[in-house]
Amino acid sequence: MNNHFKQKCGPLGNINKTGKPGEPSFLFPSTNLNFTLNVERGIRATVKAAVKCGFDTFSSCEGHVKGAQCWSSRCLCFIIEQAAFADWVLLIATMNRLYGINFYLSCPDERDSHMVFTRQYKQPLVINITIGSPNDHDIEYKTVLLTNIFKKLHKKRKNFEKKKSSTEYPVLP
Repeated sequence: MNNHFKQKCGPLGNINKTGKPGEPSFLFPSTNLNFTLNVERGIRATVKAAVKCGFDTFSSCEGHVKGAQCWSSRCLCFIIEQAAFADWVLLIATMNRLYGINFYLSCPDERDSHMVFTRQYKQPLVINITIGSPNDHDIEYKTVLLTNIFKKLHKKRKNFEKKKSSTEYPVLP
């Protein structure tokens, strides 16, 4: 990894340009060999599952506490097609209802020219799923739940692609 783009891990676990709270990070495409080393440990499995499912992650945070005060929540930002937004609203609402927990979905106005895409989008939309405060008693449970959703989405997508390819290219006897 080029030292110019080397991130630092601070004493509170935040990974960014300086290792200090609130500092910006370099953006790496998920195809970069050191991508996962630049993702904070508490959110790493979720980010890896989202990337494996085909999502371009834009930002993530494991959540940080200083003293008794939470100054950043655990969250994951990724890019979807604008047309898929209603599906994500329904998914998050269903999870909140079924599991009695609160994920928060928002669309930050991120029109950053430095965003790193691994594919083309017709109408990209950045969505942020806030998992919760590091002080929440169920933060690890909620993180695993979201990670498992991405894993299930990946499995469904793989099965769909397998069916699609078998119908498009029939095997000849």
